[in-house]
This record gives sequence, structure tokens and C-alpha cells, in this order.
Amino acid sequence: MLDAAGFKSFTGVLDYGGPTPGTVSGTQGQTSAEILSETYKKLGFNLTLEPKSTGEWPTLLPSMNWDLALPGQGGHFDPDGFLQVYFTAAGGRNYTKWMQPEVERLIAQEAVEVDVKKRNELIRKTTDILDKEGPRMPLVFSRQGFAIKKKVQGFWAPSGGGWAFGVIQFDAAWISA
Repeated sequence: MLDAAGFKSFTGVLDYGGPTPGTVSGTQGQTSAEILSETYKKLGFNLTLEPKSTGEWPTLLPSMNWDLALPGQGGHFDPDGFLQVYFTAAGGRNYTKWMQPEVERLIAQEAVEVDVKKRNELIRKTTDILDKEGPRMPLVFSRQGFAIKKKVQGFWAPSGGGWAFGVIQFDAAWISA
């Protein structure tokens, strides 16, 4: 496919969520970038890895001054929490500026559909298009384990596997005797 498109080689930078000492996400970002770089090297990509701190992403990504980027992506338990944000023209984190009219239509329709079966079918159609044409792809998904002592009450681990601001109600938790 690359040969048919006339691709010969590419030299550029792969920005990734860099190592934050002592964190899983920092190690995971570095490992993912190294694996991706080695895989792309076989296709003719000569990539220089550059770690980026969390504070650098908000200015780097919208600037479009990057070759390849491997940032972390926030998730949400409902598809509306990421489909609109990452894959619509007006999406606040659609950094590639990608737009596909059918995806726009399906996401808008899915956002107001109340029938679960119909909504799931719209999501499937949307993700089928994203699999084939989307501007970005998930490479790594991490899960977090939870251990909560029995005396911690009113606090639950989210079923999606990640701690997220606004998802967990810290003000409703207490410690029993």
C-alpha cells in the first residue's frame, strides 16, 4: 500500500507521553513509543523519540507542529464522551482537523437516540468507518486494579477501569470505624 502511494521513507519526530519518574503511565508511554518506532522502522520511518510532559500537550497538539504524536487520551464510560470530542469537526481534541460527513451525521444521530439497540448500531457504524478511515488509532489501553479497604464506605471503583475527575464522588465517601 505504501509503495502504491509512492512512499519511500520518512524522517521525523514521534512525540509521546514521556517518562514521569515512578509512574506506570510514563513507562507505558515510553515503551509504546519504542515499540511503535521499531515497527515503523521496518516500513521506512526513521523516528526520533521525544518525550513530552503533560503540560506540553495542550499547546503542542493544536499547533499542528508535530509529525507523529502518541498522547494519552481521556476516556469516558459513554461513547458521547469521546466520539464527539475526538472525531467531529467541532471536537475540542480533534487535533488532526479530520472531518468525515457520514461520521458527523452518525455521531449527531447517536447523541440523541434513546433506543439502546438503535444507538449501539449507530456506534458500530461509526466505529466501522473510524477503523477504516479514522485519523488516529488506539495503540495501548491500560487497566488499573483497585484495592479499597472495607472500612471505606460510599466509594466505588469505576467499572471502566480508570479514575477520572468528576466520575468518582469523593464527597460521598467516608471511613467507618
